[in-house]
Amino acid sequence: MKTWKALAVPVAGLVLLTAACNGEMTGDDPAATETTSTAEAITTTTEETPSPSTTEETASVEQWASVIAEQRNSYDDTDQSWEDATCSSLAAVDGAVDCQAMMMSMGLVAATANVTISGATNPDGPAYIGKPPAEIRTLLIDTLTAAMIAEDAFTPVDMDCFDEGIECAGEASEAERAWDTLGDKYAAWDPYL
Repeated sequence: MKTWKALAVPVAGLVLLTAACNGEMTGDDPAATETTSTAEAITTTTEETPSPSTTEETASVEQWASVIAEQRNSYDDTDQSWEDATCSSLAAVDGAVDCQAMMMSMGLVAATANVTISGATNPDGPAYIGKPPAEIRTLLIDTLTAAMIAEDAFTPVDMDCFDEGIECAGEASEAERAWDTLGDKYAAWDPYL
């Protein structure tokens, strides 16, 4: 029986997964074959007929929307504080301590979203809620991918980075862009919230 563990792949795997889902990977590359298998595990329903005792239930759209809504609320609160303080990644790099602290908070919010959404997709974990319905499967994968990328982008953005001054600008700008992309994915959930 296929499982949903595939959603917990590293960010690099998700990039390959996206390429595989878009039909961009071909040939005999072992990574492409593995990624295609992962994509099939995420985007298709179970092909074998499971026994009644191992049947995985599909969670409702509302159940998934509630998981996303909780994470989006944290995102919105943090983003509003960022906007109210008129922060930017360049202000943080230039020494604005409040913006530096907010950028580190943004990284924690992205990490929490990644852990929470990943946990809800892991059938072996205590937070598992069921397979996502087909209607939101791609949106869920896109949102989880954005959370993973944002968490990864914020990892190097810390006080050591800020101490480097302008040398930190690239990492800080990349993190801010990843943050905005995560916000775009949350906005795509509006019809379900």
